[in-house]
Amino acid sequence: MAGLVGLVPLVTASPALAQPVVVPPRVVQMPEPQPAAAPPEEVTVVLELMVGVDGRATDVKVVSDPRPPFDADAVRAVSAATFEPATKDGVKTAARIRYSVVFAAAPAPATPPPPAPPAEGPAPTSPDAIPAPAADAPPEKDQASFGARAVTEAPPREATARSMTGGELRMLGTRGDPLRAVELLPGMGRTSFGNPLPIIRGSAGFESQVFFEGVPVPLLYHFGGITSFVPARFLDRVDFYPGNFSARYGRVLGGVIDVRMREPKIDAPHAGADANFIDASAFVEGPLVGRSADPAAEDPDKPRLSAAVGFRRSYVDLFFSALVPKDVISIEAAPSYYDYQGMVSAKLSRKHSLRVFAIGSQDRFEIVQDQPDDRDPAARGRFDVRTAFHQLQVAQKSEWSSRFSHQAQVSMGIQNQRTNLGTFLQGDVDAIQLRARVEGVYRPFDDLRLTVGLDHSSERWKGSYAGARPDLEGIGATGPSSTPRTSLTTNTWVHAPALYAEAALLLGGRVTLMPSIRADYLDQTGSLTVDPRFAVRAKVTDTTTLKGGVGRFTQHPQVFQALTGIGNPNIEPGYAIHYSVGVEQALGESVRLGAEGFLKTLHRLPFDTKDFAAPYFDNIGRGHVVGMELEARVLPKGRFYGLLAYTLSRSERARFDEPLRLFQNDQTHVGSAAGVVRLGRGWEASATFRLTSANPRTPITSAFYDARSDQYTPRNGAVFADRGPLYHRLDVHLEKTWTFPKWKLMFYVDVQNVYNASNKEYVSYNYDYTKQQGSSSFPPFLPSLGIRGEL
Repeated sequence: MAGLVGLVPLVTASPALAQPVVVPPRVVQMPEPQPAAAPPEEVTVVLELMVGVDGRATDVKVVSDPRPPFDADAVRAVSAATFEPATKDGVKTAARIRYSVVFAAAPAPATPPPPAPPAEGPAPTSPDAIPAPAADAPPEKDQASFGARAVTEAPPREATARSMTGGELRMLGTRGDPLRAVELLPGMGRTSFGNPLPIIRGSAGFESQVFFEGVPVPLLYHFGGITSFVPARFLDRVDFYPGNFSARYGRVLGGVIDVRMREPKIDAPHAGADANFIDASAFVEGPLVGRSADPAAEDPDKPRLSAAVGFRRSYVDLFFSALVPKDVISIEAAPSYYDYQGMVSAKLSRKHSLRVFAIGSQDRFEIVQDQPDDRDPAARGRFDVRTAFHQLQVAQKSEWSSRFSHQAQVSMGIQNQRTNLGTFLQGDVDAIQLRARVEGVYRPFDDLRLTVGLDHSSERWKGSYAGARPDLEGIGATGPSSTPRTSLTTNTWVHAPALYAEAALLLGGRVTLMPSIRADYLDQTGSLTVDPRFAVRAKVTDTTTLKGGVGRFTQHPQVFQALTGIGNPNIEPGYAIHYSVGVEQALGESVRLGAEGFLKTLHRLPFDTKDFAAPYFDNIGRGHVVGMELEARVLPKGRFYGLLAYTLSRSERARFDEPLRLFQNDQTHVGSAAGVVRLGRGWEASATFRLTSANPRTPITSAFYDARSDQYTPRNGAVFADRGPLYHRLDVHLEKTWTFPKWKLMFYVDVQNVYNASNKEYVSYNYDYTKQQGSSSFPPFLPSLGIRGEL
């Protein structure tokens, strides 16, 4: 495993009557070098580089004796790093420094090496610090060198930004699943098997958005929580914005999750495969053009081309049919999913790059119920649910100078949603989604950053629907087959251009002001909205930061809500006002604490009208969400990494003429605890525990017999007046890694819901609604063995 060591400043102050105060650069974020194999003995690569006032490393050169291929790994990691620039009397200045990268020797086969003693001298610049001498480096006064196996978080541009890097995501995610780790963060509610959309600060799933490299994708998890749509090996980081995010993101009332991919490796071809009881996957990555063991010795403007591709498929369907009674249900297509990822990255020159992404995913479940449901004779026939999306994206970045840069991206996506629930509902909708974003960043001076962007979305929705009239929260008082029904066919284009601008102004080196504004237009309803937002972060001390924000966030109505015949063509966008205030506290180099209070008021929400009267949707909804979030995180410095989070909130909504009541996604208490322990000799163990409130539900108080349909129809009690018991679940993961000269082999055991908690989250009734029983939520006790190999 490679380590990164600290900075050796080469800048000196000019002679003067008053000696200037020079502060050397500090690492903000640096990827860990990825050697093909650990060296038999420790290798140190000493680099010399220039850190500009923009915090970027240039002119990176190896000044120690050549040690290929480790020289290339070190140069690549440092070239991608972000620094806090050096200052001279408080003013940012460029500085030439030396930086040592230490590649630790492969562990001995018998006993693991003893833990390194704590570093002395100046504080390390990144977590997981261990002392490491800089070999062949010339002696410098007050030289400090430190190693690292993780990176620090970059300063957020929002009031609240919670980020996880690839290593953290892999360690804390169940089954090594990266995006499952996001569920552990404060503000993130628990998803369910039937609702794969993220629940953020008490919002509806469709009110938040998952982005992949800045482009929206329709889902986060396969089947609501089995695994995420992209494997851990390709991820660089995930940014989570529960509220008060900048104007770069829009068209949502809730929160944002932005998934970012890492660059493919360019040192040599790499490949790997993974197989467990649930799914199997494989990947290949490496250089196409420009492979070199020593890129520091080459022209930095020389083009380089690399690529990565991966595929994963589940095989639960191979044994699922054996668990279902043959006389009741015929299996046409058992639960299955697949996803794929592909990327080509081109470094055109030192300042220009181009990336092409292709991603896709499909979930499918199809059965035939031969026997009718006791409650409803119509509940029989084919049940088919299929969700798929495919997306192609091209992104280009250019750094024209240290003051100005821009990025542009265009994407085309295809999405299909097929739902066939017997005689209840039939829907088949295809969407073509075209999106473009252009953003420019200008720094007129060091303490001011200005950003202007265009964010355009065009979507064509084509399909048909036949079934119950949409009821946003499922609180209608009638049984499924007797609910008022409707049908329609649509072929609709929806265009939504937006302009946004934001600024970040640093005052006195301590306070950052972040105003932003966004204007959105929706041609389907002819609405124009303007959303101003403001956030501030104030560094009270070196370890304490206060933060706060307020802003307006608009969401356009869903496409079906504005369609004639099923919706309201004159419906207007709903909006929310976000308020938040909090504090972040560092305890030493390894512990970070956070606390935040938030209020979200909801206005002019599209609600279904009473008794399904036309227009079927109108802006008659209101509500609010209020709560607080607590977080404690132990950074991955040594053998242990952990996270503890708790969210207390209350989410309420209602029509204007009704008193507020609980919203269906209200989860009053959401708690999580997770930890990872490196046991030595390649062993690693992790555990995750979640304790959350169950979602509210509407009780059924009685039922009456309807002779026309020959069935009982339920009468509902107060809307969402009931709630099930607390949901709780423990997952554990144990992994062993064997490292060979050119490849690695990993064996792991993963158990979800270790003690088989029943978690009776859903309620089912008999035919006349006189008896009820709970049905267990997903997943049940789910053990899995897996093996993974990587070259």
